[in-house]
Amino acid sequence: MSLATFKEQFDNAYQAVFDKVLVAMEIANTRLEAKLEYGASVKRVKYSLAPIRVRNITIGVNRTIDQLNDAGETLVVNKNKGSDFRISKKEMIQAGPLNPAETIGAEVAKKLSRYIDADVFAEVKNALQTFDTGDLTTMTSNGTAIALSTTNIPQLLSQGRAKLRKANQDLTSLALVIDSYAGSVVEQYVMSKNIDLAAAAFKNGYAGPVGGAELYLSENLLAEAVITMASNPSNGETFSINGYAFTFVDVIGTTPGNVLIESGVDATRDNLIDAIHQTSGTAGTKYVAWTDVDPGYVQSNWVDLQLAATDDDVANTITIVGTGSGRLSFGGNATYTVTSNFVHSYYGKKGAIDVVIQDLAEVEMVDDPYQRAKIIRADAIYGIKTFADGKPQFLDVKVAA
Repeated sequence: MSLATFKEQFDNAYQAVFDKVLVAMEIANTRLEAKLEYGASVKRVKYSLAPIRVRNITIGVNRTIDQLNDAGETLVVNKNKGSDFRISKKEMIQAGPLNPAETIGAEVAKKLSRYIDADVFAEVKNALQTFDTGDLTTMTSNGTAIALSTTNIPQLLSQGRAKLRKANQDLTSLALVIDSYAGSVVEQYVMSKNIDLAAAAFKNGYAGPVGGAELYLSENLLAEAVITMASNPSNGETFSINGYAFTFVDVIGTTPGNVLIESGVDATRDNLIDAIHQTSGTAGTKYVAWTDVDPGYVQSNWVDLQLAATDDDVANTITIVGTGSGRLSFGGNATYTVTSNFVHSYYGKKGAIDVVIQDLAEVEMVDDPYQRAKIIRADAIYGIKTFADGKPQFLDVKVAA
């Protein structure tokens, strides 16, 4: 296969998969722009009917004329993601009759679309209203995430509609976006009603209709957890996130994942937070960073979780947020408590979140100045915002992990 043919087939596979896997394409008000520049502003004008009143009309008395206002809000194109890799002429020759272009193009598109979906569903926290365990039986949220079951799934769907309706929201084109674990609970429920969810079409995460809403599955939901660690760990004790184990040590050493134990637990937590970020603190002194070694490539896989952690010395807690990480799981033998752990799920009207994204241009292929190879660059430029009128149109549903 020639490199020219590689580029053409890569482009086609990249575009096709990108269009099919983005859940945001279906949930958000997504607009593709052929020409879009990073840093550009996209303004949207929205009429405000708030000043317009309904009055009693008296015959012969001049009627009051209310002012129709319009308010402009701006979406900034401030997301620029890309992937760069090298493929040599030798590798193309060795591929023989195989078609690496389609495979590579598809997989790169999946990686990039994951980040876009993650940014879109991070907007769920901007909903005007939350929905949690309290809402299942009352009209008030209580802050406790919902442990989904076949019993409370119908409560979530019906009570969620009621909460949206009370806020005078249009209940047409409703969508529920949850992850596969929550989806399995929904499937168990609908199967008991002789509805075959598994037979539904599956494109852009669509899994089928349920309870008056269209169900979508995404593993790129925003995660949030609070870990309480009030006592200093001992040498050799561990703390893990999604299977990545950090080991607390008295002497830092060179093993990736080591975290130095300080004289006080507050400082030890700070080291752990730096280890979670990988880009802050003193790598090699306070913690040992992950590395990328074949076949694990731990650093690259860890970065994909997009974790951010903050410390509270008063409460002895670490709050961990994963943009697009999906559910977080914790392990290890250090002394700590998972105070809360949930994902933010979307339930509400489609199109409440606005996305402007560059219509995917051809992938760039340039000569490698040091080898007989080509460097492939695949980019996406986009902007995301939840405008004021969009925030009441969906609920931030807290589902326990």
